Amino acid sequence: MFTRSDGKPVRDFRDAWANACCGAGLGQLLCPKCAGPVDRENKCAPCNREWNPTQLKYRGLIFHDLRRTAVRNMTRRGIPERVAMQISGHKTRSIFDRYRIVSERDLRDAAYRMEQPTPEFGHDFGRDQESAEVESKKAMVN
Repeated sequence: MFTRSDGKPVRDFRDAWANACCGAGLGQLLCPKCAGPVDRENKCAPCNREWNPTQLKYRGLIFHDLRRTAVRNMTRRGIPERVAMQISGHKTRSIFDRYRIVSERDLRDAAYRMEQPTPEFGHDFGRDQESAEVESKKAMVN
């Protein structure tokens, strides 16, 4: 999926991903001893030690976060869950549900929508569609 500038494939892209995210301000490399940030030369100011890049720990955006965001965005836009599962590559419902995170915003949106009148029912939330239609026809006859 990912290749180097010479065309050779990147077998493990975690280091490249970490470097790209750090460069974009979406993550940082941390000292393995004190967990403080290191500078561009991989030096930790509090420890006063320069580290080998492979020893550093990465904290920030991980590639898998993008999959979770895609699932959330698809379901929020009303894409049927079965279609979202095929797009995201989830084969089982249980795994798909792990990615479908419900946020505070989702809960607030649901509460707001429940308070709004619907075109089928108007403001009378206690009646179903069939009852409303029967009463409407009775009113037209009388």
